[in-house]
Amino acid sequence: MFRTQHSSRGYTLVELVVSITVFSIIVIVFGVALTTAYHEAFASRARSQTTTALQTAMDIVEKDVRYSIEFIGVTKAPYNDSFGRRNTPGANFAWNYNGYNAKSRVLILANYASNQREASSIRRPIYINKPNTFYNCSLQPEYLPKLQYRTVYFVNHGVLYRRILIDTASPRCPGQKLAQKQSCPASAFTASKPAVCQARDEAIAKNVRTFAVQYLKDDDTPVTRQYTTGGESYLVEASRVKVTLTIAAPPSSETQSTTLSITRIN
Repeated sequence: MFRTQHSSRGYTLVELVVSITVFSIIVIVFGVALTTAYHEAFASRARSQTTTALQTAMDIVEKDVRYSIEFIGVTKAPYNDSFGRRNTPGANFAWNYNGYNAKSRVLILANYASNQREASSIRRPIYINKPNTFYNCSLQPEYLPKLQYRTVYFVNHGVLYRRILIDTASPRCPGQKLAQKQSCPASAFTASKPAVCQARDEAIAKNVRTFAVQYLKDDDTPVTRQYTTGGESYLVEASRVKVTLTIAAPPSSETQSTTLSITRIN
């Protein structure tokens, strides 16, 4: 008779240790590759979102600057603000174009008020009820002074805000509804919200590292003595601004920046 022999051989301790070590290395390498790929995808998405936010913010600034009628150095009555730069209520606050420093300026624009938003085809200016010998609200009101408002761009806690200041002191021609609304910080919208606050400040961009503004003449040369003592009086020479906006892309410290030269058309 033939006898069948069976070989029953298990793993040695050395083979088991080597197998576990190799498997652990494969798992670690795969985990590192997966983590790296995830972080790169996350960072790429953050960069893309930052690029979009940067472009959107600059589009808003560009539109406001182009249709502005004047660059303002310091706000005066009737455009004093009930909320200061730090968004805290107090006495009437006067905005100054100097801002905090060269990387955190304040851009103040004068614009004509209107009865409709900018996109409306029936948009008309608001006239101040200041009749004279020849003109009044009923007879050729287009020769009366036009109501203005102020658009203020400023950075607070890393956020670029857009605030609107309305002239509530000048009498308007009857029947004219003002489209623009006085804006205030979100903190003002409580149970005891001031009556002057009609809208919230618009957050234009977050994670702002730089908001720099340079004022230029028609020939592209910088306005003399800007940002010096009394320099606001020289802004009448400016026909354009060069705005630099830098935004960070969290969670990394990587930043994106763009600079745009914008000319007023009014």
